[in-house]
Amino acid sequence: MGRDIQQYCANVAASAEAVRLERRRKQLAELEHEIAARLTALDAKQQELRALLDRLEAFERKTSDALVGLYSRMKPEAAAAQLAQIDDDVAAALMLQLKAKISSAILGEMEASRGAALAKKIADMRNVSDGRKP
Repeated sequence: MGRDIQQYCANVAASAEAVRLERRRKQLAELEHEIAARLTALDAKQQELRALLDRLEAFERKTSDALVGLYSRMKPEAAAAQLAQIDDDVAAALMLQLKAKISSAILGEMEASRGAALAKKIADMRNVSDGRKP
């Protein structure tokens, strides 16, 4: 009888282990399916963001070109007055895109401290774009 009990326990243990393994396999398969679905959704979102970024960059290029065209046609006094009122980074970026002759005329019309600050910002931006530290 003791042997029967041992045999019974061994059979039950093996059967229980098989059930546990099958349950784990199902859980793993469900998790793999969920991960695959999330990766697919992530890829779709990434493509959507790339398209949005491309549109934004195109808009920025058009806007930048339009602003450069506007400021290049303005009288230096008027351009200087407007650039004096906007953010240093934006003003410097615009000045970098203008022809040197136009930029120098605009800087010449600015208050000396503002013109010097913009000239320094422009030099720093050029250094960064050339790979040098500002």
